Parts: sequence; C-alpha cells; structure tokens
Amino acid sequence: MRDKQHSALIGWHSTPWHGSVPLTYYPVSHAPHLPAIYYSQPALSLAAGYASAAEKIGHYSAWGEGWDGEGASQISAEAASRAKNALQTFSWLLPVPEITPNSNGTVSMEWETPAGTANFEIGNTRYAGYVSGTNFPTTYFNETHKNVDACVGAIVHAFLFASQKPADIVTSVEVANVR
Repeated sequence: MRDKQHSALIGWHSTPWHGSVPLTYYPVSHAPHLPAIYYSQPALSLAAGYASAAEKIGHYSAWGEGWDGEGASQISAEAASRAKNALQTFSWLLPVPEITPNSNGTVSMEWETPAGTANFEIGNTRYAGYVSGTNFPTTYFNETHKNVDACVGAIVHAFLFASQKPADIVTSVEVANVR
C-alpha cells in the first residue's frame, strides 16, 4: 500500500543468502511528521528460516529408532534441545544452516560458501565440527560444553562470510506536499 501524500518507493536489497528481496515500506499514517519505517525482508526471512530449521530438528527427533531403515539411533530430546540452542546462538550472525539428522542420533548443521565449508554435529553430551576453506587452515572443534559457544559462530562468520561484499541497496524517494 502506497500513501501518495507520504510515499516512498524502495527497490531491491541483494543478500548473499536470499538473492534479491524487496524492502518493505510501512507508512506512519497516524503521525505523518515522523519518518516512515522500513524493514528489510531478509531479516524477516532469516528469522523464519531459523524457525523452520528448529521445526526440522523437532520433526527429526520424533522419528523412532531405525528411521533410516538400517538401525539408526533416534535423536534424543537432549540432542534436539542442544541443536535448537545452537541455532539460537548462530542466528545473530550466520545464515540458516542446512540441517541433517545422522544415524548415530546426532544433528548436523552445515554452511557452504565459495570461501569454504563449516559443519557441526551436535549430540547428547558434546559437539564437534570443523571450518575448512581455500584461504585458511582447517579449524576443528570438539567440545563437551552443554551449549555451543557463540565464539564458534563468530569463527564461522569470519572464515566464511565476513569477506563477502556488503549488499547494495537501491532507494528512490518521492515526497509530495507534506504539511
């Protein structure tokens, strides 16, 4: 909805994870003297993506023993909870990972970019993983902490995502007879 009296046309926001997505314009019709509010769709999509990933983990943990037809262990409530906590830890800095159930009852999270790959496997009592790339040595993680440390997310971001060029934003603004 565009308010002709207080209007702005926002273009497209390009992100490395979502491609081009629209920026959304929300007019402040009850207080026209205040600036309009703009929300970037990628932030909303990212939150929805992380919610969907958490749902996948819950779905996978509902599968019983032998879910793969070859005797796979069920993902326990503890492993599922720890994986969902890791998602919360990563959500502030990383795009949504690929979520995969493993036959040993763990959950894997993976990110892949032109700069490299990161993979974490989260179980009942520990998590393990690595970050590997073309311009840096492989870094391994093997921890027994209850929750994945936020520093791990920062390392993944620094190795795989920090070198990406910031997205360009195209903006066109129209203002007509604002009183």
